[in-house]
Amino acid sequence: MPKINISRNLWAAGLWLSSLVLFYSPLANLLSLAVNDDRYSYTLLVPVISGFLLWLKKEEIQKSARFSPALGSPLLLAGTIIGTIPANLSIAMFGIWVFWLGIALSCYGVKALRAIPFPALFLLLVIPAPSSAMEQLVRMMQSASADVTAGLFRLTGISFERDGFVFGLGKLDIEIAEECSGIRSATAMFISAILASHLMLQNRWSRIGFALLSIPVVIFKNAVRITGITWLGLNVDEGFFVGDLHKYSGMPFSVVALALLLPALWALRRVENQTT
Repeated sequence: MPKINISRNLWAAGLWLSSLVLFYSPLANLLSLAVNDDRYSYTLLVPVISGFLLWLKKEEIQKSARFSPALGSPLLLAGTIIGTIPANLSIAMFGIWVFWLGIALSCYGVKALRAIPFPALFLLLVIPAPSSAMEQLVRMMQSASADVTAGLFRLTGISFERDGFVFGLGKLDIEIAEECSGIRSATAMFISAILASHLMLQNRWSRIGFALLSIPVVIFKNAVRITGITWLGLNVDEGFFVGDLHKYSGMPFSVVALALLLPALWALRRVENQTT
């Protein structure tokens, strides 16, 4: 087991704690955004997951670690400038990411960084998408969910008239609103797929393909959920439109989406094993 340099780790911990003070304002804004807007709640988990992935690599990091303040200082300076200049939150968080990268480079060196490319790049997900980009993404998810829902309505014999995201069902209308777009489950599933592909797959294109596959699977899952609730509301009890199934069925259907993804992961892993 590589010898642990306590001094190096103390320097890294001290610099990281100082970053929490230095960048208090943008970090507080990110926390507020994540708590008050479910579309960004995933950002709170990103540093935790990235930290866990770094912990898994601790022996490899310690083995090749070298103090490199001359290399890391420019990143620390650049991160400080970018992270503290008044700007939007996305730019500020990018600056914080650069600063944290500078800590790793200063305290552990280039070779150690080469051992942790995925945790370092994964941490980029802590940068929240600008509100305009998020709104466009939500609209795309709404549109895709509406298109697939329309197809499932036809397959299940549900008569409807469509006007954008609104479906006329005779005596009532339903709308695929932003809350029904599936953006939160899509984000969670996409991040989960990235992690699963990193841990289980070796080929770069297999990893990318599996991560991207999570998006249509979530859209299909979302449309199945909407279609199922609509069918029950029309044929069993209208209370299904506003009942507990409508409010709390997100998690059970996410399990369904996961069940659809696992065979694809197994197949990709098997193909990789056969080609190596």
